[in-house]
Amino acid sequence: MRIRSAAALASAGIIALAVPAVAAAAPLTGSLGSLGSSAEQAPGYELPTSGKHNGDVSTGCTVDWHAATNFALVEGATADLNVFVSPEFESAGYLRTDKWGDADHMTWRTVAATDRAINDFQLTITLPAEYEYSMSDVTIKPADDPWFAESMQTTDRWVTGLGPEDFDVSGPVENADGTFTFTVTAVDGSLPADSHFVIQYGADGASTADVITASQHLTGTAIPNEGEGPFCGDGIFSGSLGSLFGGGSLSSLSAG
Repeated sequence: MRIRSAAALASAGIIALAVPAVAAAAPLTGSLGSLGSSAEQAPGYELPTSGKHNGDVSTGCTVDWHAATNFALVEGATADLNVFVSPEFESAGYLRTDKWGDADHMTWRTVAATDRAINDFQLTITLPAEYEYSMSDVTIKPADDPWFAESMQTTDRWVTGLGPEDFDVSGPVENADGTFTFTVTAVDGSLPADSHFVIQYGADGASTADVITASQHLTGTAIPNEGEGPFCGDGIFSGSLGSLFGGGSLSSLSAG
């Protein structure tokens, strides 16, 4: 894992951007769309405040995944936000945000996997204000760690583990609203197909909030599996075209 500090980022003129606050776009499935080498970036995603939601708003081979959860620090506060990406929503991959702790110490965790290779991979993790974040508290599980397979109860999917040597991590960068951001990229720029990784972020603090929220945004360009054809039509990454081209792990055409 190669590390770039917040100070180095600032000197390089790199600024963490928050998720655009625009209307949520539904995943595009079951549509061939335009054929070409790339697709336009999805319009964006407005993070909900509660409830269970599909965080996959990918368009064609443009990957646009969101995951978020919140945590109640005081008795009686409501913390029921659960935004994630999963085959449960017919997505060709997985992204969720785990959490545990209290007002004085929190740990957040990225759990991610992908059916297809993703070029230009980037993961942005935004964590709550009033905590002290440090690169020394960021842990990437080793590639051969069995936790993912045991947690997901799977041994025949996402079998390629990725570890600290596969990623560059930068941060923490403080945002205007007091939250902090870590950015994760792949050392070689890409995630391989059928791969997974797990990252944890620890933090000490003294939060005065009733409820705190952490969110994640994963972006990149998906590479169709063998047999799917050299194109990026709407819906392919969400799995809706697998049966038409004999590839991928999803087998039915969604009516979307």
